[in-house]
Amino acid sequence: MEYQAKEFSDLYDDSKACLEFFPANSSIYLFNGIAANQINKYDEAVAILNSGKELVVNDKALESEFYSQLGDAYFGLKKYEEGKENFEEALIIDPLSTLNMNNYAYRLALAKLDLEHAEVLISKANLISPNQAHFIDTYGWVLFQKGEYVKAKEFFDRAFDLNSGDKIILEHLGDVYSKIGSKEKAVEFWIKAKIAGSTNKNLNKKIEKKEYYEPAY
Repeated sequence: MEYQAKEFSDLYDDSKACLEFFPANSSIYLFNGIAANQINKYDEAVAILNSGKELVVNDKALESEFYSQLGDAYFGLKKYEEGKENFEEALIIDPLSTLNMNNYAYRLALAKLDLEHAEVLISKANLISPNQAHFIDTYGWVLFQKGEYVKAKEFFDRAFDLNSGDKIILEHLGDVYSKIGSKEKAVEFWIKAKIAGSTNKNLNKKIEKKEYYEPAY
């Protein structure tokens, strides 16, 4: 329930406590690793996820998720090669996981790495699972990082139509409006993203200066 409600601080504390009672349950390690990633405790995430994945038996989807979360943690630590290796391993184990494709593509785009590969990944995810707001937004984010702003806006608009209250989609719309010269519209969406709970440390700066700055989480 905490995971679904995105109450990651509580999930981190409760899953950590739960491990004392169920130290052989791999799923609890995964929840703790996910929570650690979400609250930027990346070193802890690497340690707990590496421990947990050794406990997985005959569950390819779960094993793949461990590697995907490890990829996320290493990207958080800016250890990009280790991050890519773990995401690639996740997709070898579960090649049809659209969630892993999306997360990998988003991380690559955020780091401005291998953008062509990121586009291939997110294009495939959207083909397998169409009309998913976050997947469409990630495609837009990849295009944004490639400098294809007009095309990126088309994807952000589609994502917004599917989920108009998402903080990331709102902020991305502001970003792309700033790049195509609509500063007032950009600020409008950045303010909406702030109200929706964006955790980007540079968001206030963007609103005050009325210009785009790279995200900082």
